Amino acid sequence: MDNKNVILILVLFVASLGASAQQRQVIVLKKERVLARYQVGDVLAFARTGEKNIQLQKILALNDTSIMMNLDTVAYYRISKLDIRGRRKSTFAERLGAYMMVAGVVLPLADLINTTAVQKEDASIDQGVGVTSVALFSGGALLFFSKSKYFKPGRTRRIMIVEKGSPFYKVKPSADPLLYPEQR
Repeated sequence: MDNKNVILILVLFVASLGASAQQRQVIVLKKERVLARYQVGDVLAFARTGEKNIQLQKILALNDTSIMMNLDTVAYYRISKLDIRGRRKSTFAERLGAYMMVAGVVLPLADLINTTAVQKEDASIDQGVGVTSVALFSGGALLFFSKSKYFKPGRTRRIMIVEKGSPFYKVKPSADPLLYPEQR
């Protein structure tokens, strides 16, 4: 083999190692728990510090301190609001609120079935059951719908860019199969 071919193979090998090590993700942390993760090809809805309008842009590349998107480049620490709805799992309070709303609907129905089918009386709902049902449903609705619309970074809430060796990094389904082929 010629020296030029060996050097070319070595350069290609080193470049491929660097490209594989550069797989980064933007993660959203709350008390060391990952709420959401973004990678190249995902759409990010955010607002910068000092701005109120929410921008919707696609992530093209990530480096150590900034996110390069289709319209501009933003340092991740300059993001004041981030819309993570649909990316995070429901919280305990949200699940409890959903169960309370279901209980608020089922309780009067069960009382109605009990009075008509079991006790063979006229169809009526007890006043205490009605009050309890309204309290369950309204309390559940407050818990279920009171979640914040946007994630705002602060002391225990952070946005970070992590690489493949980080404990927070996790391989997730790719947004664009051409950029991230399946890893096996």
